Amino acid sequence: MKVCFLFFLIFLFFHSCNPALVFSQATVIDLTIQLTKLSKVNKDEQMISYKVRLVPVKTIMETKSYNEKNNLWYKMDSCFYFETGSRKIYPQLVQPVANGISGSYEYLLQFDEDTALKKDSLDMVYADKYINRKKYKIERSKE
Repeated sequence: MKVCFLFFLIFLFFHSCNPALVFSQATVIDLTIQLTKLSKVNKDEQMISYKVRLVPVKTIMETKSYNEKNNLWYKMDSCFYFETGSRKIYPQLVQPVANGISGSYEYLLQFDEDTALKKDSLDMVYADKYINRKKYKIERSKE
């Protein structure tokens, strides 16, 4: 209960610091995926940035090997993408972020600015390779 309250306070703090942040979440039995669009620092910037946090259930991670857990830090390049029809838009950068929250994995994703990314109906896809090997669609909040 205290951990949930702490997550809520952290989210509230960061959300209040920057009102342009957009937050979406997908929760299933064994995994929570949080997607936040980050606002541009510079208007001329040609990249669109997102922060993604994966919070797997603790019991699942206890069964994973060191290599599987390590892959969650270093081999996530093709796990995230936007899908429009048959086209997949992969990020140019997938950077793991050490967030200090035990049991969660966080990433900075940067995409080239693309007209397809401006569609309201476009959802982020997370194709898991290391936790439960399922595919998830995270509906973006209206921007």
